[in-house]
Amino acid sequence: MPRRRLPGWSCLLLLGRAFERVIKDNGLRRIRLHDLRHTTGTMLKDLKVSPRDAKEILGHARIAVTMEIYTHGDQEAHREAIERISGKLFGEDASNLRNFGKAPRQTRAQAIFLTGLIIFP
Repeated sequence: MPRRRLPGWSCLLLLGRAFERVIKDNGLRRIRLHDLRHTTGTMLKDLKVSPRDAKEILGHARIAVTMEIYTHGDQEAHREAIERISGKLFGEDASNLRNFGKAPRQTRAQAIFLTGLIIFP
C-alpha cells in the first residue's frame, strides 16, 4: 500500500529547506524552524498578549500547551515580579531592586528576606 502524505507536507518541507538556506547564507547560528514557535510564544508573553490570544495565534487546542511548553521565563520578568511583591509587602521604597546597594540597611534586609521566601519555599 502506498504511503500517504499529510496535506501540505511538501510545503512544510520546502519552507524548512528555505529557512535552512537563509540561516546558512547569512552566517546565523543554526536553529530548527520549530524553535521559532517557542520564540514567538515567549515574545507574545513578553508583549503581554493574553494567554488565550497566544493560544489562538500558535494554533494550540489548550492554553496549558502554550503556557507550559511554548513560553519561557526570563530574568527580567522574575526581577519585576519580585519588585512588585516587595513593594506590596514592604512599601514602594523597597520595590526598586535596581538601587539595592543604595537602599537603607532595613530595606535591603527586607528584600533579602523576601527573595529567600521565594527561592526557598
